[in-house]
Amino acid sequence: MSPAPDLSMSMDDMVRFLEEPHTGVLSTIGPGGWPHSVGIFYTAALHEVLELRMWVYAKSQKARNVERDPRASLLVEQGEPYADLRGVLVSGEARLERDSAAVFELGKQIYTRYFFPRTKVALEDGADVNVRRQSAKRVNIVLAAGRFASWDHARGKDTIAARGDRR
Repeated sequence: MSPAPDLSMSMDDMVRFLEEPHTGVLSTIGPGGWPHSVGIFYTAALHEVLELRMWVYAKSQKARNVERDPRASLLVEQGEPYADLRGVLVSGEARLERDSAAVFELGKQIYTRYFFPRTKVALEDGADVNVRRQSAKRVNIVLAAGRFASWDHARGKDTIAARGDRR
């Protein structure tokens, strides 16, 4: 029996994947110790470490969870059928960023990344007013990658086809 193919992505492939506007699933630790998982929009950037930023209401459960316990993870996955599944799981310590300029800046990035493609209303055409209003109630969750895992099942198709495996 042949060993399973390596389906992991390179760091460059992971960053490129995370730069696409997918919806992530943020998991924090709730007050009772159970996972609290929610769908969320995010941005990704590779500095010294991979950093994911999310724009959330300051009074949200996820923000309160990060204040109490910084351990968090973000799962981003895409693909159907299973043979096309790609994803990245980032785990690490999260922190809240409350600086109003930074919160507004991330709000603009989230708007441009996720909402502008649907609304076609540019920030300078009035959308920035709503983003600024929302920013007053929000904070940023910044997740610094301590650990990550990735998979790209399409990579396995090439390996399987090359060895003639029909599993």
